[in-house]
Amino acid sequence: MTRRFTFLKRLLGVLIHADVQGAPAALSNTRRLFLLPRTSLSDLAVLTNAIGTNAECCAAFSEDTSWFKRRGVMTSYPHALRSAHQLAALGESVEIIPVSVFWSRSPGYKGSLAKLLLSERWVPTSRARRCLEVLVNRKMVQVVCAPPINLGELLNGQTDQKRALRRTARLVRIVFKNQRLMLLGPELSLKRQALAIVLSQREVRGEIERRAAATSTPVARIERHARRLLAGMVSDFSAITLRVVYRFASWCLKWANTTLDVRGLDAIRRHAQSANLVYLPCHQSHLDYIVLSYVLYDQGLALPHIAAGDNLNLPILGKLLRHCGAVFIRRSFRGDDLYRSLITHYLRLILMRGHTVEFFLEGSRSRTGFLMPAKHGMLEITLGAARAAPPRPLALVPVRYAYERVLDGASYADERSGAGKRGESWLDALKSFVRLRDGLGQVGIAFGEPVLLDPTAALAAGELAPTLLRKINEQLMLTSTHLLALVFAGKRRLDVSVARTQLEVYIDWLDGSGFEVMADDVESCILAGIRQSLVRFERFAGARWLSVTVKGERLLLWHRNNALHGLALPSLLSMNDSIDVESPLLDMLAQELHMERPSAGDIERCRAHIRANTACQAPVHQARLKALLRPNLERHLLVLKAAEERPTNLASLIAKSLQRAVLLDNRLTEPVNQETARLSAHALLSASVISATDHGIHHTACAEQLISAIQSCLPHKVFKALSESSPPSQHQLASRQAAHKPLRTPPPS
Repeated sequence: MTRRFTFLKRLLGVLIHADVQGAPAALSNTRRLFLLPRTSLSDLAVLTNAIGTNAECCAAFSEDTSWFKRRGVMTSYPHALRSAHQLAALGESVEIIPVSVFWSRSPGYKGSLAKLLLSERWVPTSRARRCLEVLVNRKMVQVVCAPPINLGELLNGQTDQKRALRRTARLVRIVFKNQRLMLLGPELSLKRQALAIVLSQREVRGEIERRAAATSTPVARIERHARRLLAGMVSDFSAITLRVVYRFASWCLKWANTTLDVRGLDAIRRHAQSANLVYLPCHQSHLDYIVLSYVLYDQGLALPHIAAGDNLNLPILGKLLRHCGAVFIRRSFRGDDLYRSLITHYLRLILMRGHTVEFFLEGSRSRTGFLMPAKHGMLEITLGAARAAPPRPLALVPVRYAYERVLDGASYADERSGAGKRGESWLDALKSFVRLRDGLGQVGIAFGEPVLLDPTAALAAGELAPTLLRKINEQLMLTSTHLLALVFAGKRRLDVSVARTQLEVYIDWLDGSGFEVMADDVESCILAGIRQSLVRFERFAGARWLSVTVKGERLLLWHRNNALHGLALPSLLSMNDSIDVESPLLDMLAQELHMERPSAGDIERCRAHIRANTACQAPVHQARLKALLRPNLERHLLVLKAAEERPTNLASLIAKSLQRAVLLDNRLTEPVNQETARLSAHALLSASVISATDHGIHHTACAEQLISAIQSCLPHKVFKALSESSPPSQHQLASRQAAHKPLRTPPPS
């Protein structure tokens, strides 16, 4: 046995270089016992090679918990475990470290031979299958160590050895199960089993019968319709597809010269062993769900079921995404009670079984760069599942992305200019793939601290959503493009020395505020902008300038809005140094930018930082800071003036704001479109500056205070032009729109 184990250890040491997670540091005067879930020479060889320990310090613990064998297991613990308890009873410091060795990162399946060979399973494996795993999965082996269990603290004076062994066994079984849930997720069932379970629910059956009675349609026909709806939404993981997509994504990232920066994974691994994770990322690009799934797969964590729009369910591509975990859902199912019941019970089934889930709080991609107001549908379903007391508590994980180059940036710029939203197609997917050759640059993904849901708390989605959006924005990571966009806010050309100094000022403030600056230094920011053709050097009036290109004008606005909340407070104080904690501007900005309302201490620290920094005192740098928030204040004032006309609803308020913007576009720093007007309207409603009632939308008591605060921040001429404008007449509106209507080439005859 010793010779065979030595030979196996040397062989696997050459073939396998395992990824070790959670290996504890060695402690003096402490005996350690590494406990494996089952007897396996290959697992033991990998463990001793990876951690550098001796086989004498390792033992196996049987996972067989069937009723007929339980008594045998309970009375025949490994000799090493009994000895550890005896040493702990004598007062020595003894630690048990449960360790699991995984030979793949894909969940187990019941299916084809290829899937069985390529995937990790919950049941013990055979020697023949292990030999194939060594050949196929040798680059994907992971050794996961749980936190050490101190036997002295666990026993706590327990003198009954049998009871102490049973207590340790229960704890170790739970640890091993949580390790498998963290890496693999629960054992996946066949797709048709999920269909049968959801369609058998009492609420679903009731909706089917009500639909049949209301439409005078046979129940069997409604059942077939419900089955087709459910089959079109459920995911169908495939181990082979996951492996192929992972390899292809790795090649694409390397081809696109991408630097991936991940932070916050330690908290995710810690919570994944005891909670069911629900990922809530911001939605900036179609790359969002690809990047998150790639990172989780690469880091050895269970892949989530992803709530995706049914517009992505294209031929071939839809099936590929479904095999990677996509759950296709309609953008809106208001009024369709049957569809709502199906999606509710399917997602509840996923969560109750312990699967991880991913959905976007904003509902759709942000065309403006700002974090959009939350949609409450999916969050309500998640809270309903939490109130149903699942086996493991639910933990909501805020996730934020940072892209140096957004592949969707050109389409966002077109939509801001008035172009309609185009539907997704294979042609767009191919164009995005071709654009990868220009490079993605820096890509960051930050995981926030998970929010555990209390099953007994009666928490509504409307109360929880603002907190989650703030936690997403707290994970701000800034690329070179973000920093350049902030510096060139409202300006097309800057002296090179001024641009460099301004970049240093912003990096210093953002670093001190706890945000992650991914750019190495000022020069790397400028070189990255030149490489992407966003900025360029030029000679003007005998001096060297850094100017924004035409492409930069289209793309930098999105990146500036994306990172604006990181500099909102210094920008506001540069406009009006007398702003105090009672100012209504703080409430309004906190609601619009989804940030914590600054306290009196935050304001004083920011004010002291501005006064201590000599660069911030220069007029040119003061102007750069003021330019950051000026478009937002102008837009809010525009919406407030439109609310004086008492529009009937939110859509009417946005329309009246856009009509005023058409007449005042030469006075506005930036054009106002429907998305940005909606952002202002939501922020003013959330801050209780305007109120929506049955009689329409009107000002509240604090509206005049906010208008006065905005007046103190904007130039007098700009404020006067925006506040004294009368509602546009139809003739003025038509003539102004005609003047801005783009010329179209007549079709050939």
